[in-house]
Amino acid sequence: MYESTWRFISADGFLGLAFSEIAATNTTTLFETLMQKGLVDLPRFGVYFGKEFMNTGDVVDGELTLGSSKEDIYVNGSMTYIPLRQEIVYQVWRTEFKSISVSTKNMTTKTLPGSGSRAVFDTGAGSMQIPPEMIDDVYTSIGWNFTALLHGDHIPRCSEFTDAWSVTFDFGGWDSVDGQYAITLSGDQLSRPGFAGSDDNCYPPFESSEVFGFALFGTPLLHQLYTVWDFGAMQVNNYQPRVGFGQLKEEYKP
Repeated sequence: MYESTWRFISADGFLGLAFSEIAATNTTTLFETLMQKGLVDLPRFGVYFGKEFMNTGDVVDGELTLGSSKEDIYVNGSMTYIPLRQEIVYQVWRTEFKSISVSTKNMTTKTLPGSGSRAVFDTGAGSMQIPPEMIDDVYTSIGWNFTALLHGDHIPRCSEFTDAWSVTFDFGGWDSVDGQYAITLSGDQLSRPGFAGSDDNCYPPFESSEVFGFALFGTPLLHQLYTVWDFGAMQVNNYQPRVGFGQLKEEYKP
């Protein structure tokens, strides 16, 4: 196959960094094949997306490490590891989703999703999508209006994305300690120039997932961090998967 509509086909993810349960029938993903054949040292892979975000050009400085990870090289401080939601079979990198907090100079506002909410981390997704029941309140906490963004009445200027505000995503179940599995990004980290064809305008940081209680975190989040995708064991029956996130050292930041 040399063409793809990228929709309704198993080849949507050509490399396969999720789990074999959603791979094409009677196939195993590349990395799970390597694990099951004993060809890697550790049941994990690490991803550094590099400094470039919108255009890789001729220089690609990202790194995918299979069978190990390089947090000692890329990460400033310690890693935060988030366990996946316990499931009969693992399909994607899915965890429980607890809240989103927006902090400004004056206050911190916490927004809660619906009960039983979940979030998926996806190396191939190009957006951050949050549950529709949260999105109005999250944008209001930043000082923006989601309806105005949708209708083009507010086209965000990149100058609005500053370190004066930040967004914290708290993952894990309701029985987890607040902040135990939290990831924080400042406003300037959420800046992605090029919206409306202008380098002075930045893309709104969040879209609605349009699915109650569901969030999707793709490259706008992952690009800002070093990530470790740990299966916890080489064999499927022993998996204890978790995803690790670490703040990048200054020289590796986008």
